[in-house]
Amino acid sequence: MNHKSNIQREHPLHRAFAQRPYATGFAVTLASFLFTGGTRALVTSLLADGPHVTAVAAGLQQSLLAIVVLVLLWRMGWLRSAKIWSRAHQPTSWWPWLILPAALIPLAALFDVDWTKTTAIAASIFDYTTTGVVEEFVFRGLVLAGLMIGLEGKPHATFKAVIASSLLFGLPHLSPVGIVFATVFGLSFAALTLSTNTIWFAVGVHIAFDLFTDLPNATAGISGRWYVFVPVFFVLASGIATAIRTRKGLQPALAMNTA
Repeated sequence: MNHKSNIQREHPLHRAFAQRPYATGFAVTLASFLFTGGTRALVTSLLADGPHVTAVAAGLQQSLLAIVVLVLLWRMGWLRSAKIWSRAHQPTSWWPWLILPAALIPLAALFDVDWTKTTAIAASIFDYTTTGVVEEFVFRGLVLAGLMIGLEGKPHATFKAVIASSLLFGLPHLSPVGIVFATVFGLSFAALTLSTNTIWFAVGVHIAFDLFTDLPNATAGISGRWYVFVPVFFVLASGIATAIRTRKGLQPALAMNTA
């Protein structure tokens, strides 16, 4: 199926992805990063001083960016291509689900949470829920969909789109370690998104991992526990499997299906 025929060709961003997919993906990443920084400073300045103003401001600006991206995808006719409004499929392979323990193992973090600090818990939930949604909308939605459309018909298009979108997801994390880990997580989130034909599994895992690993630090000042690092094994396994499967051209489970 030619997916380009199903999408509004006249939209400038569609044309940009079709003509220069990698440059456009980078531009979208940079724009989202600048938007996030600018709106966070603005929102913070409007809020009253408080112990959790940073988390609340982050949640508000991420909510705003999520709305902007959602409206953009809707105007472009990309809600299905971005897997936001699409029928979920059962994966034909088990390997994308290797990432699920990355969300489940950090449940051990709940034993270190100071449950009396309800305001800190609420602020963290708001912050990391909006983070998971907006980052998946941008990188597994807009960027991955745009790269797959722009690279359509080229050799190893799925492999290239998954790798490029994951690298772009890693770059804003800035530190070398952060970039590496975020890139690997990006591979795994891409595997879940494309193999299930929906973005929402990746959103759920993203939120769960971030939230469970941060709550002990946000409420009790506890960080660096074992449960932060053990799930990386599962993420690495899922990410490597994604790269191998797509590079070999074994793509039925990663089909660009808009049904």
